[in-house]
Amino acid sequence: MESYLSQMITQWHNLKDMQNYYYSERINTEQAIQQYLQDPEQWKDKGTISFDNLRIRLKMNRKWDQKQIALIKAQHHLCATQFPFITEYKEVKTQSDYLAVKEPHIWQKLMPALLEYPAKPYFFAPEKG
Repeated sequence: MESYLSQMITQWHNLKDMQNYYYSERINTEQAIQQYLQDPEQWKDKGTISFDNLRIRLKMNRKWDQKQIALIKAQHHLCATQFPFITEYKEVKTQSDYLAVKEPHIWQKLMPALLEYPAKPYFFAPEKG
């Protein structure tokens, strides 16, 4: 059993090395294709460029400055229908850990809203040195 596990770990390392190499090569090829297509007639800000066996989907990412958008909402007294944003509650883990240990009566009130599920295992090789 130990030799099987050792073989599988060695195979994992080999595959990880291959994955990193091919990922790098793929990125280089994608950049070369993009450079080749930088003609304004062919390249656009968004949409899809199609070839026989390759499609390139282009889009624009959007990110809003959270402090500035909150300030704009307050300054202009925008109501919900005029403000296309939502508030999302994100856990501050250090504060949750503190509450769970130091203020369990508060933590118990929050617990019904907590959903825990296993994360996908993350395999990695520690860097030497």
